[in-house]
Amino acid sequence: MTLAEQFYDKASDDYRLAYYCVANMMAFSGDTVGGGQLLMDVEKQYRDAVTSSLRDLPSEKRQPYLQSSIDLINNMIPFGIEAKFNEDEFTEMAYNGLLLTKGLLLASEKSRADIISRYGTDADKEQLRSLNTLQHTLTELMADPQADPSRTASVFNEIKRLDAELAESCAEYGNLAAFADITYNDVKAKLKDDEVLLDFADFKPLSKPRQYVCFEIRRDQTHPKVHYVCNGAELDSLLSLEGGVWSNLYTGEAAADMARIVGRPLAAIIGDARTV
Repeated sequence: MTLAEQFYDKASDDYRLAYYCVANMMAFSGDTVGGGQLLMDVEKQYRDAVTSSLRDLPSEKRQPYLQSSIDLINNMIPFGIEAKFNEDEFTEMAYNGLLLTKGLLLASEKSRADIISRYGTDADKEQLRSLNTLQHTLTELMADPQADPSRTASVFNEIKRLDAELAESCAEYGNLAAFADITYNDVKAKLKDDEVLLDFADFKPLSKPRQYVCFEIRRDQTHPKVHYVCNGAELDSLLSLEGGVWSNLYTGEAAADMARIVGRPLAAIIGDARTV
């Protein structure tokens, strides 16, 4: 029995976090292969936990509940880059984690609408229409500095109530987290021979600027490739020169700098692909 098993329930977040820490300590001590293998095991545990939890959680509770797990899953990307893993099983699992976390909230909302459209009662469908209307109303109220705070609070509370009821309905009708089954192999199978997919990620090392990377996906690859693109300091510096206006980065002198900072490395990755 390991120390983690002595102190924590195997199904707990504490147990998974303990092994996540051990994996990083192993890599820091020089055993990147052993640490990487352990981290892949931990990622699978987190993935299973996330998809299981998602099934029954109202959307307003999903993000705070799942954020720590999402962060740990996404940390596979900087771990793999630091350990110099690339185009291998670890890179593929890191990309699968990225697929899960990028689509988590958006895809779960879409899944809910699909499930209710297919299996829901008329009352469920009416609740979903009401929820969509209320969410639009809340957006307008929050953007209006003259809005009545009590009305904003009332709309927010009604959204929470409807959201919880719809989450319960979806749990009865179908698997809300079905999108989580989508993997790298599913993605690359949708590509044609002359197509390349660039899927971006970013992370912030402790002592360096934010790093931007992209995964290169092609139909004939066994595993995805990950490429360094640029660092956040370069983009922040350019943006500050343009007064913080993002749209300015695509015209004039700034566009030439963007072509150098971002466009040049992407062009090298794209190569002779006809469609990106």
